[in-house]
Amino acid sequence: MSKMNELSSQQCDRWREIQRSRPELDSPFFAPEFSARVAEVLPDLQVAMISEDQEITGFLPFHANALGVGKPAGMFLNDFQGIICDRPFTSPVKELLDGSNLKSWQFNHLIGSQQALASYQCEENPSPYVSIAKGFESYRIAQRKSGSNSIEQALRKERKLQREQGPLRFIWHTADDAAFASLLDWKDAQHRRTGIREVMRYPWVVDLLDRIRQHPTDEFAGVMCALYAGEQLVAVHLGLRCRHVLHWWIPTYNAEFDGYSPGLLLLMMLIRQSREMGIERIDLGKGHERYKTSMMTGATTVAEGMLSKPGIAASLAGATLRLRHWVRHSPLRETAQLPKRVIRKLEYWIARSRSAK
Repeated sequence: MSKMNELSSQQCDRWREIQRSRPELDSPFFAPEFSARVAEVLPDLQVAMISEDQEITGFLPFHANALGVGKPAGMFLNDFQGIICDRPFTSPVKELLDGSNLKSWQFNHLIGSQQALASYQCEENPSPYVSIAKGFESYRIAQRKSGSNSIEQALRKERKLQREQGPLRFIWHTADDAAFASLLDWKDAQHRRTGIREVMRYPWVVDLLDRIRQHPTDEFAGVMCALYAGEQLVAVHLGLRCRHVLHWWIPTYNAEFDGYSPGLLLLMMLIRQSREMGIERIDLGKGHERYKTSMMTGATTVAEGMLSKPGIAASLAGATLRLRHWVRHSPLRETAQLPKRVIRKLEYWIARSRSAK
């Protein structure tokens, strides 16, 4: 086990080699570059290395609190989690946790392909994606045949926005500091309106996003796209790219343009240009939002749960996990007896208690 910022170039190369060899690990969240950027702002990030016959066969980056409870690299910013392994993971979980000095490891976006960890899951959810390998027109036709009119709706909004607000300009990647500042401000305002944890006020989150947007390499890059109407910034999105995969990560927009569906419009423009930029798949992240279900061509299963050994710390962590699960699926929620804002606050405080250091 080592600190992430202490890994040698050979170990990082091995990590990269493993990631390339396993199609289910093609998300940018599994790239060593993502964990390296996280370690620059959260130096406590550690990496457990799995070996067989003196050869490294896997990596598990994690943060650990004082109770020995581990979390994935980047914690709540990480949309795909799991063990980065060159073969299906079959080692005893106790052995993995002992070697990592952990009593438990919590996850909420574990990729479903890691079947050896299935017994540690308490909930599964779809993580939608858009396959764009055949180009935008093929995707558009397939969406129309499936009964989705989201693309046609976005195209109508595009024409209306241009007619009423001026010529449109979509930038695949911008380094503009003002656009980044708008992304932070608009996202923070959205979180306040909806009662979601105001993470854009965490200095390490802002620092991480800033570092990622300025990291352009062939293996891993931040992609900050922007949509302008005339001289006005309408919407902006910061995503992650790993070779042919782009992850839809932090989208936001100017609330003054809400009537034009700017979020949907930005995503449509991103999809339209993705193939010529070498992108074959856009991961939209876990969630049942309408725009995701209407734009998706498929979904990856991700799970929430916890690897653990018997003990007090694991029992406490498991209890908060079960409480959060109950709040999310409580009959009170289904019958609207609790306002959504109250439920979000409950989930936030439970999550905060789980991540306390």
